[in-house]
Amino acid sequence: MLTAAIDRAREQGAKQMVVATSNSGLTQLAFYQKLGFRMESIEPDYFVRTYPEPIYENGIQCRARVWLALTLNP
Repeated sequence: MLTAAIDRAREQGAKQMVVATSNSGLTQLAFYQKLGFRMESIEPDYFVRTYPEPIYENGIQCRARVWLALTLNP
């Protein structure tokens, strides 16, 4: 589904696609990077500020929001 969205964005002339996930989302981080997304920025403590209870994923506390970007039409 994401590859179809990337193809469609390219066809429509988009220059970049941006996604965000958590620091603890190891599977998601690998998935996006395998598709060519690169880390752009990190929002420290985003999930700590946003959610009332701690979130854990892969045994790691979900704290930061990680933004990744894919250049579509260089």
